[in-house]
Amino acid sequence: MQTTGLSGGSMFPLGVTTNTFVVTDGSGNTAQCSFTVTVTDNEDPQITCPANSSVDTDVNMCSAVVNYSAPVGTDNCSGSITTQTAGLTDGSMFPLGVPPTPL
Repeated sequence: MQTTGLSGGSMFPLGVTTNTFVVTDGSGNTAQCSFTVTVTDNEDPQITCPANSSVDTDVNMCSAVVNYSAPVGTDNCSGSITTQTAGLTDGSMFPLGVPPTPL
């Protein structure tokens, strides 16, 4: 008889699950065994950034307010967080830049 854990064919959650079984014979003697099932997340999160863009300066300014849709990452497991690590945020005043020279 299974006393803890999930049965075979069940959807096991991320992490470690311990399954324990007990057998009892006709004389009341028992034996027990346990094993663990470890589910790990090896699937990388996904994210798609907007395309590069070029904008003209705002009227009488040497910069431009730029609005863009910030990307949001997804993952097969809950709890993913998308964090901006560089650059200016949506709606910021972007300074004049020099476009890269074509090769």
